[in-house]
Amino acid sequence: MLDLIQSIFEIEDSEKGGDHALNGFEFQQSTAIYLMFKKIELNKKAELIYEKLEDFIIVDTDEVSLYQAKSLSKNLTPGFLLTKKKDKPSIIDKMYNNYLKVRKKLEKEKITTTLIICSNCQFGPSLKLKSKEYDVKKINFDEFDNSVKEGILKKSNNDSFEWDKMEALKIIPKPHHEEVTRSSIVDIITKLEGECKVNCKALYDTLCSEIVRIRKYKETLSTEKIKNKIVKYSHKEDNLEYENVIFYLNDMDQKNIWIKKHFNILRNLVEIKGSEENDLYLKLVKFFKGNKIKTLDCFFDQIRYEEEFEDMFSLKDEDEIKALLLIVIGKEAI
Repeated sequence: MLDLIQSIFEIEDSEKGGDHALNGFEFQQSTAIYLMFKKIELNKKAELIYEKLEDFIIVDTDEVSLYQAKSLSKNLTPGFLLTKKKDKPSIIDKMYNNYLKVRKKLEKEKITTTLIICSNCQFGPSLKLKSKEYDVKKINFDEFDNSVKEGILKKSNNDSFEWDKMEALKIIPKPHHEEVTRSSIVDIITKLEGECKVNCKALYDTLCSEIVRIRKYKETLSTEKIKNKIVKYSHKEDNLEYENVIFYLNDMDQKNIWIKKHFNILRNLVEIKGSEENDLYLKLVKFFKGNKIKTLDCFFDQIRYEEEFEDMFSLKDEDEIKALLLIVIGKEAI
């Protein structure tokens, strides 16, 4: 699979997106996360490549799938497929051109290209689909009536298409796309594990940040790495509950919602051996046990000027530090 990925990265992009291109494309991120979890559900190893040729590409052991995600609230019609911006190919031409590039590079592999549209959109009657029994969530372009195919070809920049290699897919709506994706994550984890004890909001946010990173550094996000993050954000049976330790905070900090948010994320991370959070947690535990500390405020004041915690104070804000101290006191004092 690594050879396939390297070959894809070697293909020249016809369009170059700037660093600002990701802004506003949350729908695109959600669809990528949604589809990667579908691979996990099927127990398939896969790698996500982001904004290379198409919006994203998913490579697994069976095929290379190119995806173009459109969050526009428009039904799928021949006119929509032929939509294009000035001096750029139409949607269907771009899909097919990039398909040809990948097929030329990976001649022996199965290649497909898919247009993702919002689930609240429809496959328009102007497509004149051959079968009346088509999947309401997915259609193959080969299902278009021959007259529709001929009409599209007349207005496209290609002389022909491999229609059966192109399809359209509806998976999530544009409104509430994050909530729907997170709900799907819960369903899949519950199906595989019997229950879901994952902080899905934190997991989703982390995966979005990871997508930004792999896009910038031309790397990939694997299903195995996602599985590791599922473990990372899982609640443990013996985990502290914020409500049981909040009394260690002063009156003002008890009203600070950010300390609670940091607490709920960090209480899992400090348990992962070898992580930065675990290393810092162990240092704080050692300091806590070696000094006569009576309150969290006292703990905070004592470490503020300790040399070994200088980096912590320069990299983390006060709310996050207090959340960490709350976890240390909660675990060690209770």
